[in-house]
Amino acid sequence: MRINPVYWLLNGALTGYQKVISPQISAECLYELSCSRFSRVAIQEFGVIKGIALSADRISRCNRVAATSIEFIRISPLTGRVIDTPSMYRLKAKKSN
Repeated sequence: MRINPVYWLLNGALTGYQKVISPQISAECLYELSCSRFSRVAIQEFGVIKGIALSADRISRCNRVAATSIEFIRISPLTGRVIDTPSMYRLKAKKSN
């Protein structure tokens, strides 16, 4: 197993944010996966560079103005929050004929 210090630094920063800062803010999140949880999963699933890019994109959409362009099909009927997971950004393989 390779040790990536950037991964561990980001992981520690996200943990600190989730444990200390996030409970103080107590804002109602628009998404089913909070932005910090999305970032953690994206970095684990795609690596540091693509994970940070996906996280930056998600954070830029984390506001009520961006919510006006969300498709209704992506809203969970159980929670009323937008379903947006890192796995949705995985490229699908093209089928060959």
